[in-house]
Amino acid sequence: MEIGRPTSRESRGLEKSIRVLGPYAPITSDDLDRVFSGNGRRPVGARLERLTACSKILVLHQSRVLGIVAYENHEDELRVHELAIADETESDPERIVDVALHALEVTCLAAGARRLVVTSRAGSCRPPLWQRGFVRIDEGCAGTWLEKTFR
Repeated sequence: MEIGRPTSRESRGLEKSIRVLGPYAPITSDDLDRVFSGNGRRPVGARLERLTACSKILVLHQSRVLGIVAYENHEDELRVHELAIADETESDPERIVDVALHALEVTCLAAGARRLVVTSRAGSCRPPLWQRGFVRIDEGCAGTWLEKTFR
């Protein structure tokens, strides 16, 4: 997948070696430990089962998984349940998030979906998703999520 031009001299080497895999790419225990170490608790129980069952986008630098996006296609929308980026100093976390979101947007359009819905757990990444056109939806009992609509 082409991910665009380098934005800085430091990120040029990183951009040339990033690959995006999905939707059925396997995730190892080491990948989960690396990606969820700085993003809250590692998924267990029902959350781990959903992560395993969902379609996934994996963002890799060389052979290391640095980003995981787990999503489901539901009618005319893609629902993102997990969006986690490894907290590693040698990588560019903002660029990893950018690549993951770009791949997710392309996946959404390729699936024929017009809405991209990100749960509150998945939407806590940095930089904030509103910078990419997501808006916050508050529906009382139904909860809060972020969404982006494509026309």
